[in-house]
Amino acid sequence: MVDVLPRLPESVMAPSRAAEYQDGGAEVSRPRGGASRPAGRPGGQARLAITVAHNDVELALRLLKRQLQKSGLFRELRRRRQYEKPSERRRRRRREGIRQTRKRARLAPG
Repeated sequence: MVDVLPRLPESVMAPSRAAEYQDGGAEVSRPRGGASRPAGRPGGQARLAITVAHNDVELALRLLKRQLQKSGLFRELRRRRQYEKPSERRRRRRREGIRQTRKRARLAPG
């Protein structure tokens, strides 16, 4: 049997206690410590944890999707669906850099 779905990077895998029940609404919880590079996490990406409260799974799912969208996971998975030649990768990165520079110039104060 062939695994057709791409494997998620460890930086996005759900922690063992992702669904905890508390008194508040669904909220995003971050690991404690505030370190930008958690130990044992390559690339310094923190785990995403969504707290589900009062069985409000729809709200928690929306929050999870928003966090995954912001982290760029969906874009990364879409990009990795097929092989990207090194020349295409260079072109894409160059275009992304130009886009980021234009965005920074547009958003710069003054």
